[in-house]
Amino acid sequence: MLETCDNGRQMIEEDYPQADNFQDKIDQLMAEWDDLKGAVADRTSRLDDSEVAQQYLFDAAEAEAFMGEQELFLMSDERAKVTPSYPQKAHDIFIGSCFANPAS
Repeated sequence: MLETCDNGRQMIEEDYPQADNFQDKIDQLMAEWDDLKGAVADRTSRLDDSEVAQQYLFDAAEAEAFMGEQELFLMSDERAKVTPSYPQKAHDIFIGSCFANPAS
């Protein structure tokens, strides 16, 4: 791009026909080039912000999944404390049946 502008300036110095249009075109090209560089910088900034947001959402989802798993472990521990185990239930039923029918 800079080489093209240099060629245009050289043609202006050599008095090519339409050389007066060359400088206007060079100025327009340089202005659009600056606009493009600014747009690229803005896009890069938005991409960086997006990356930070995506990482935050990923970390939040991971933390939520971890807390859900921990909650399940806590709930199963509480049930184990509240609900007697199967052997204990079987023993209670057997003892209950023995005292309910003392004649047998």
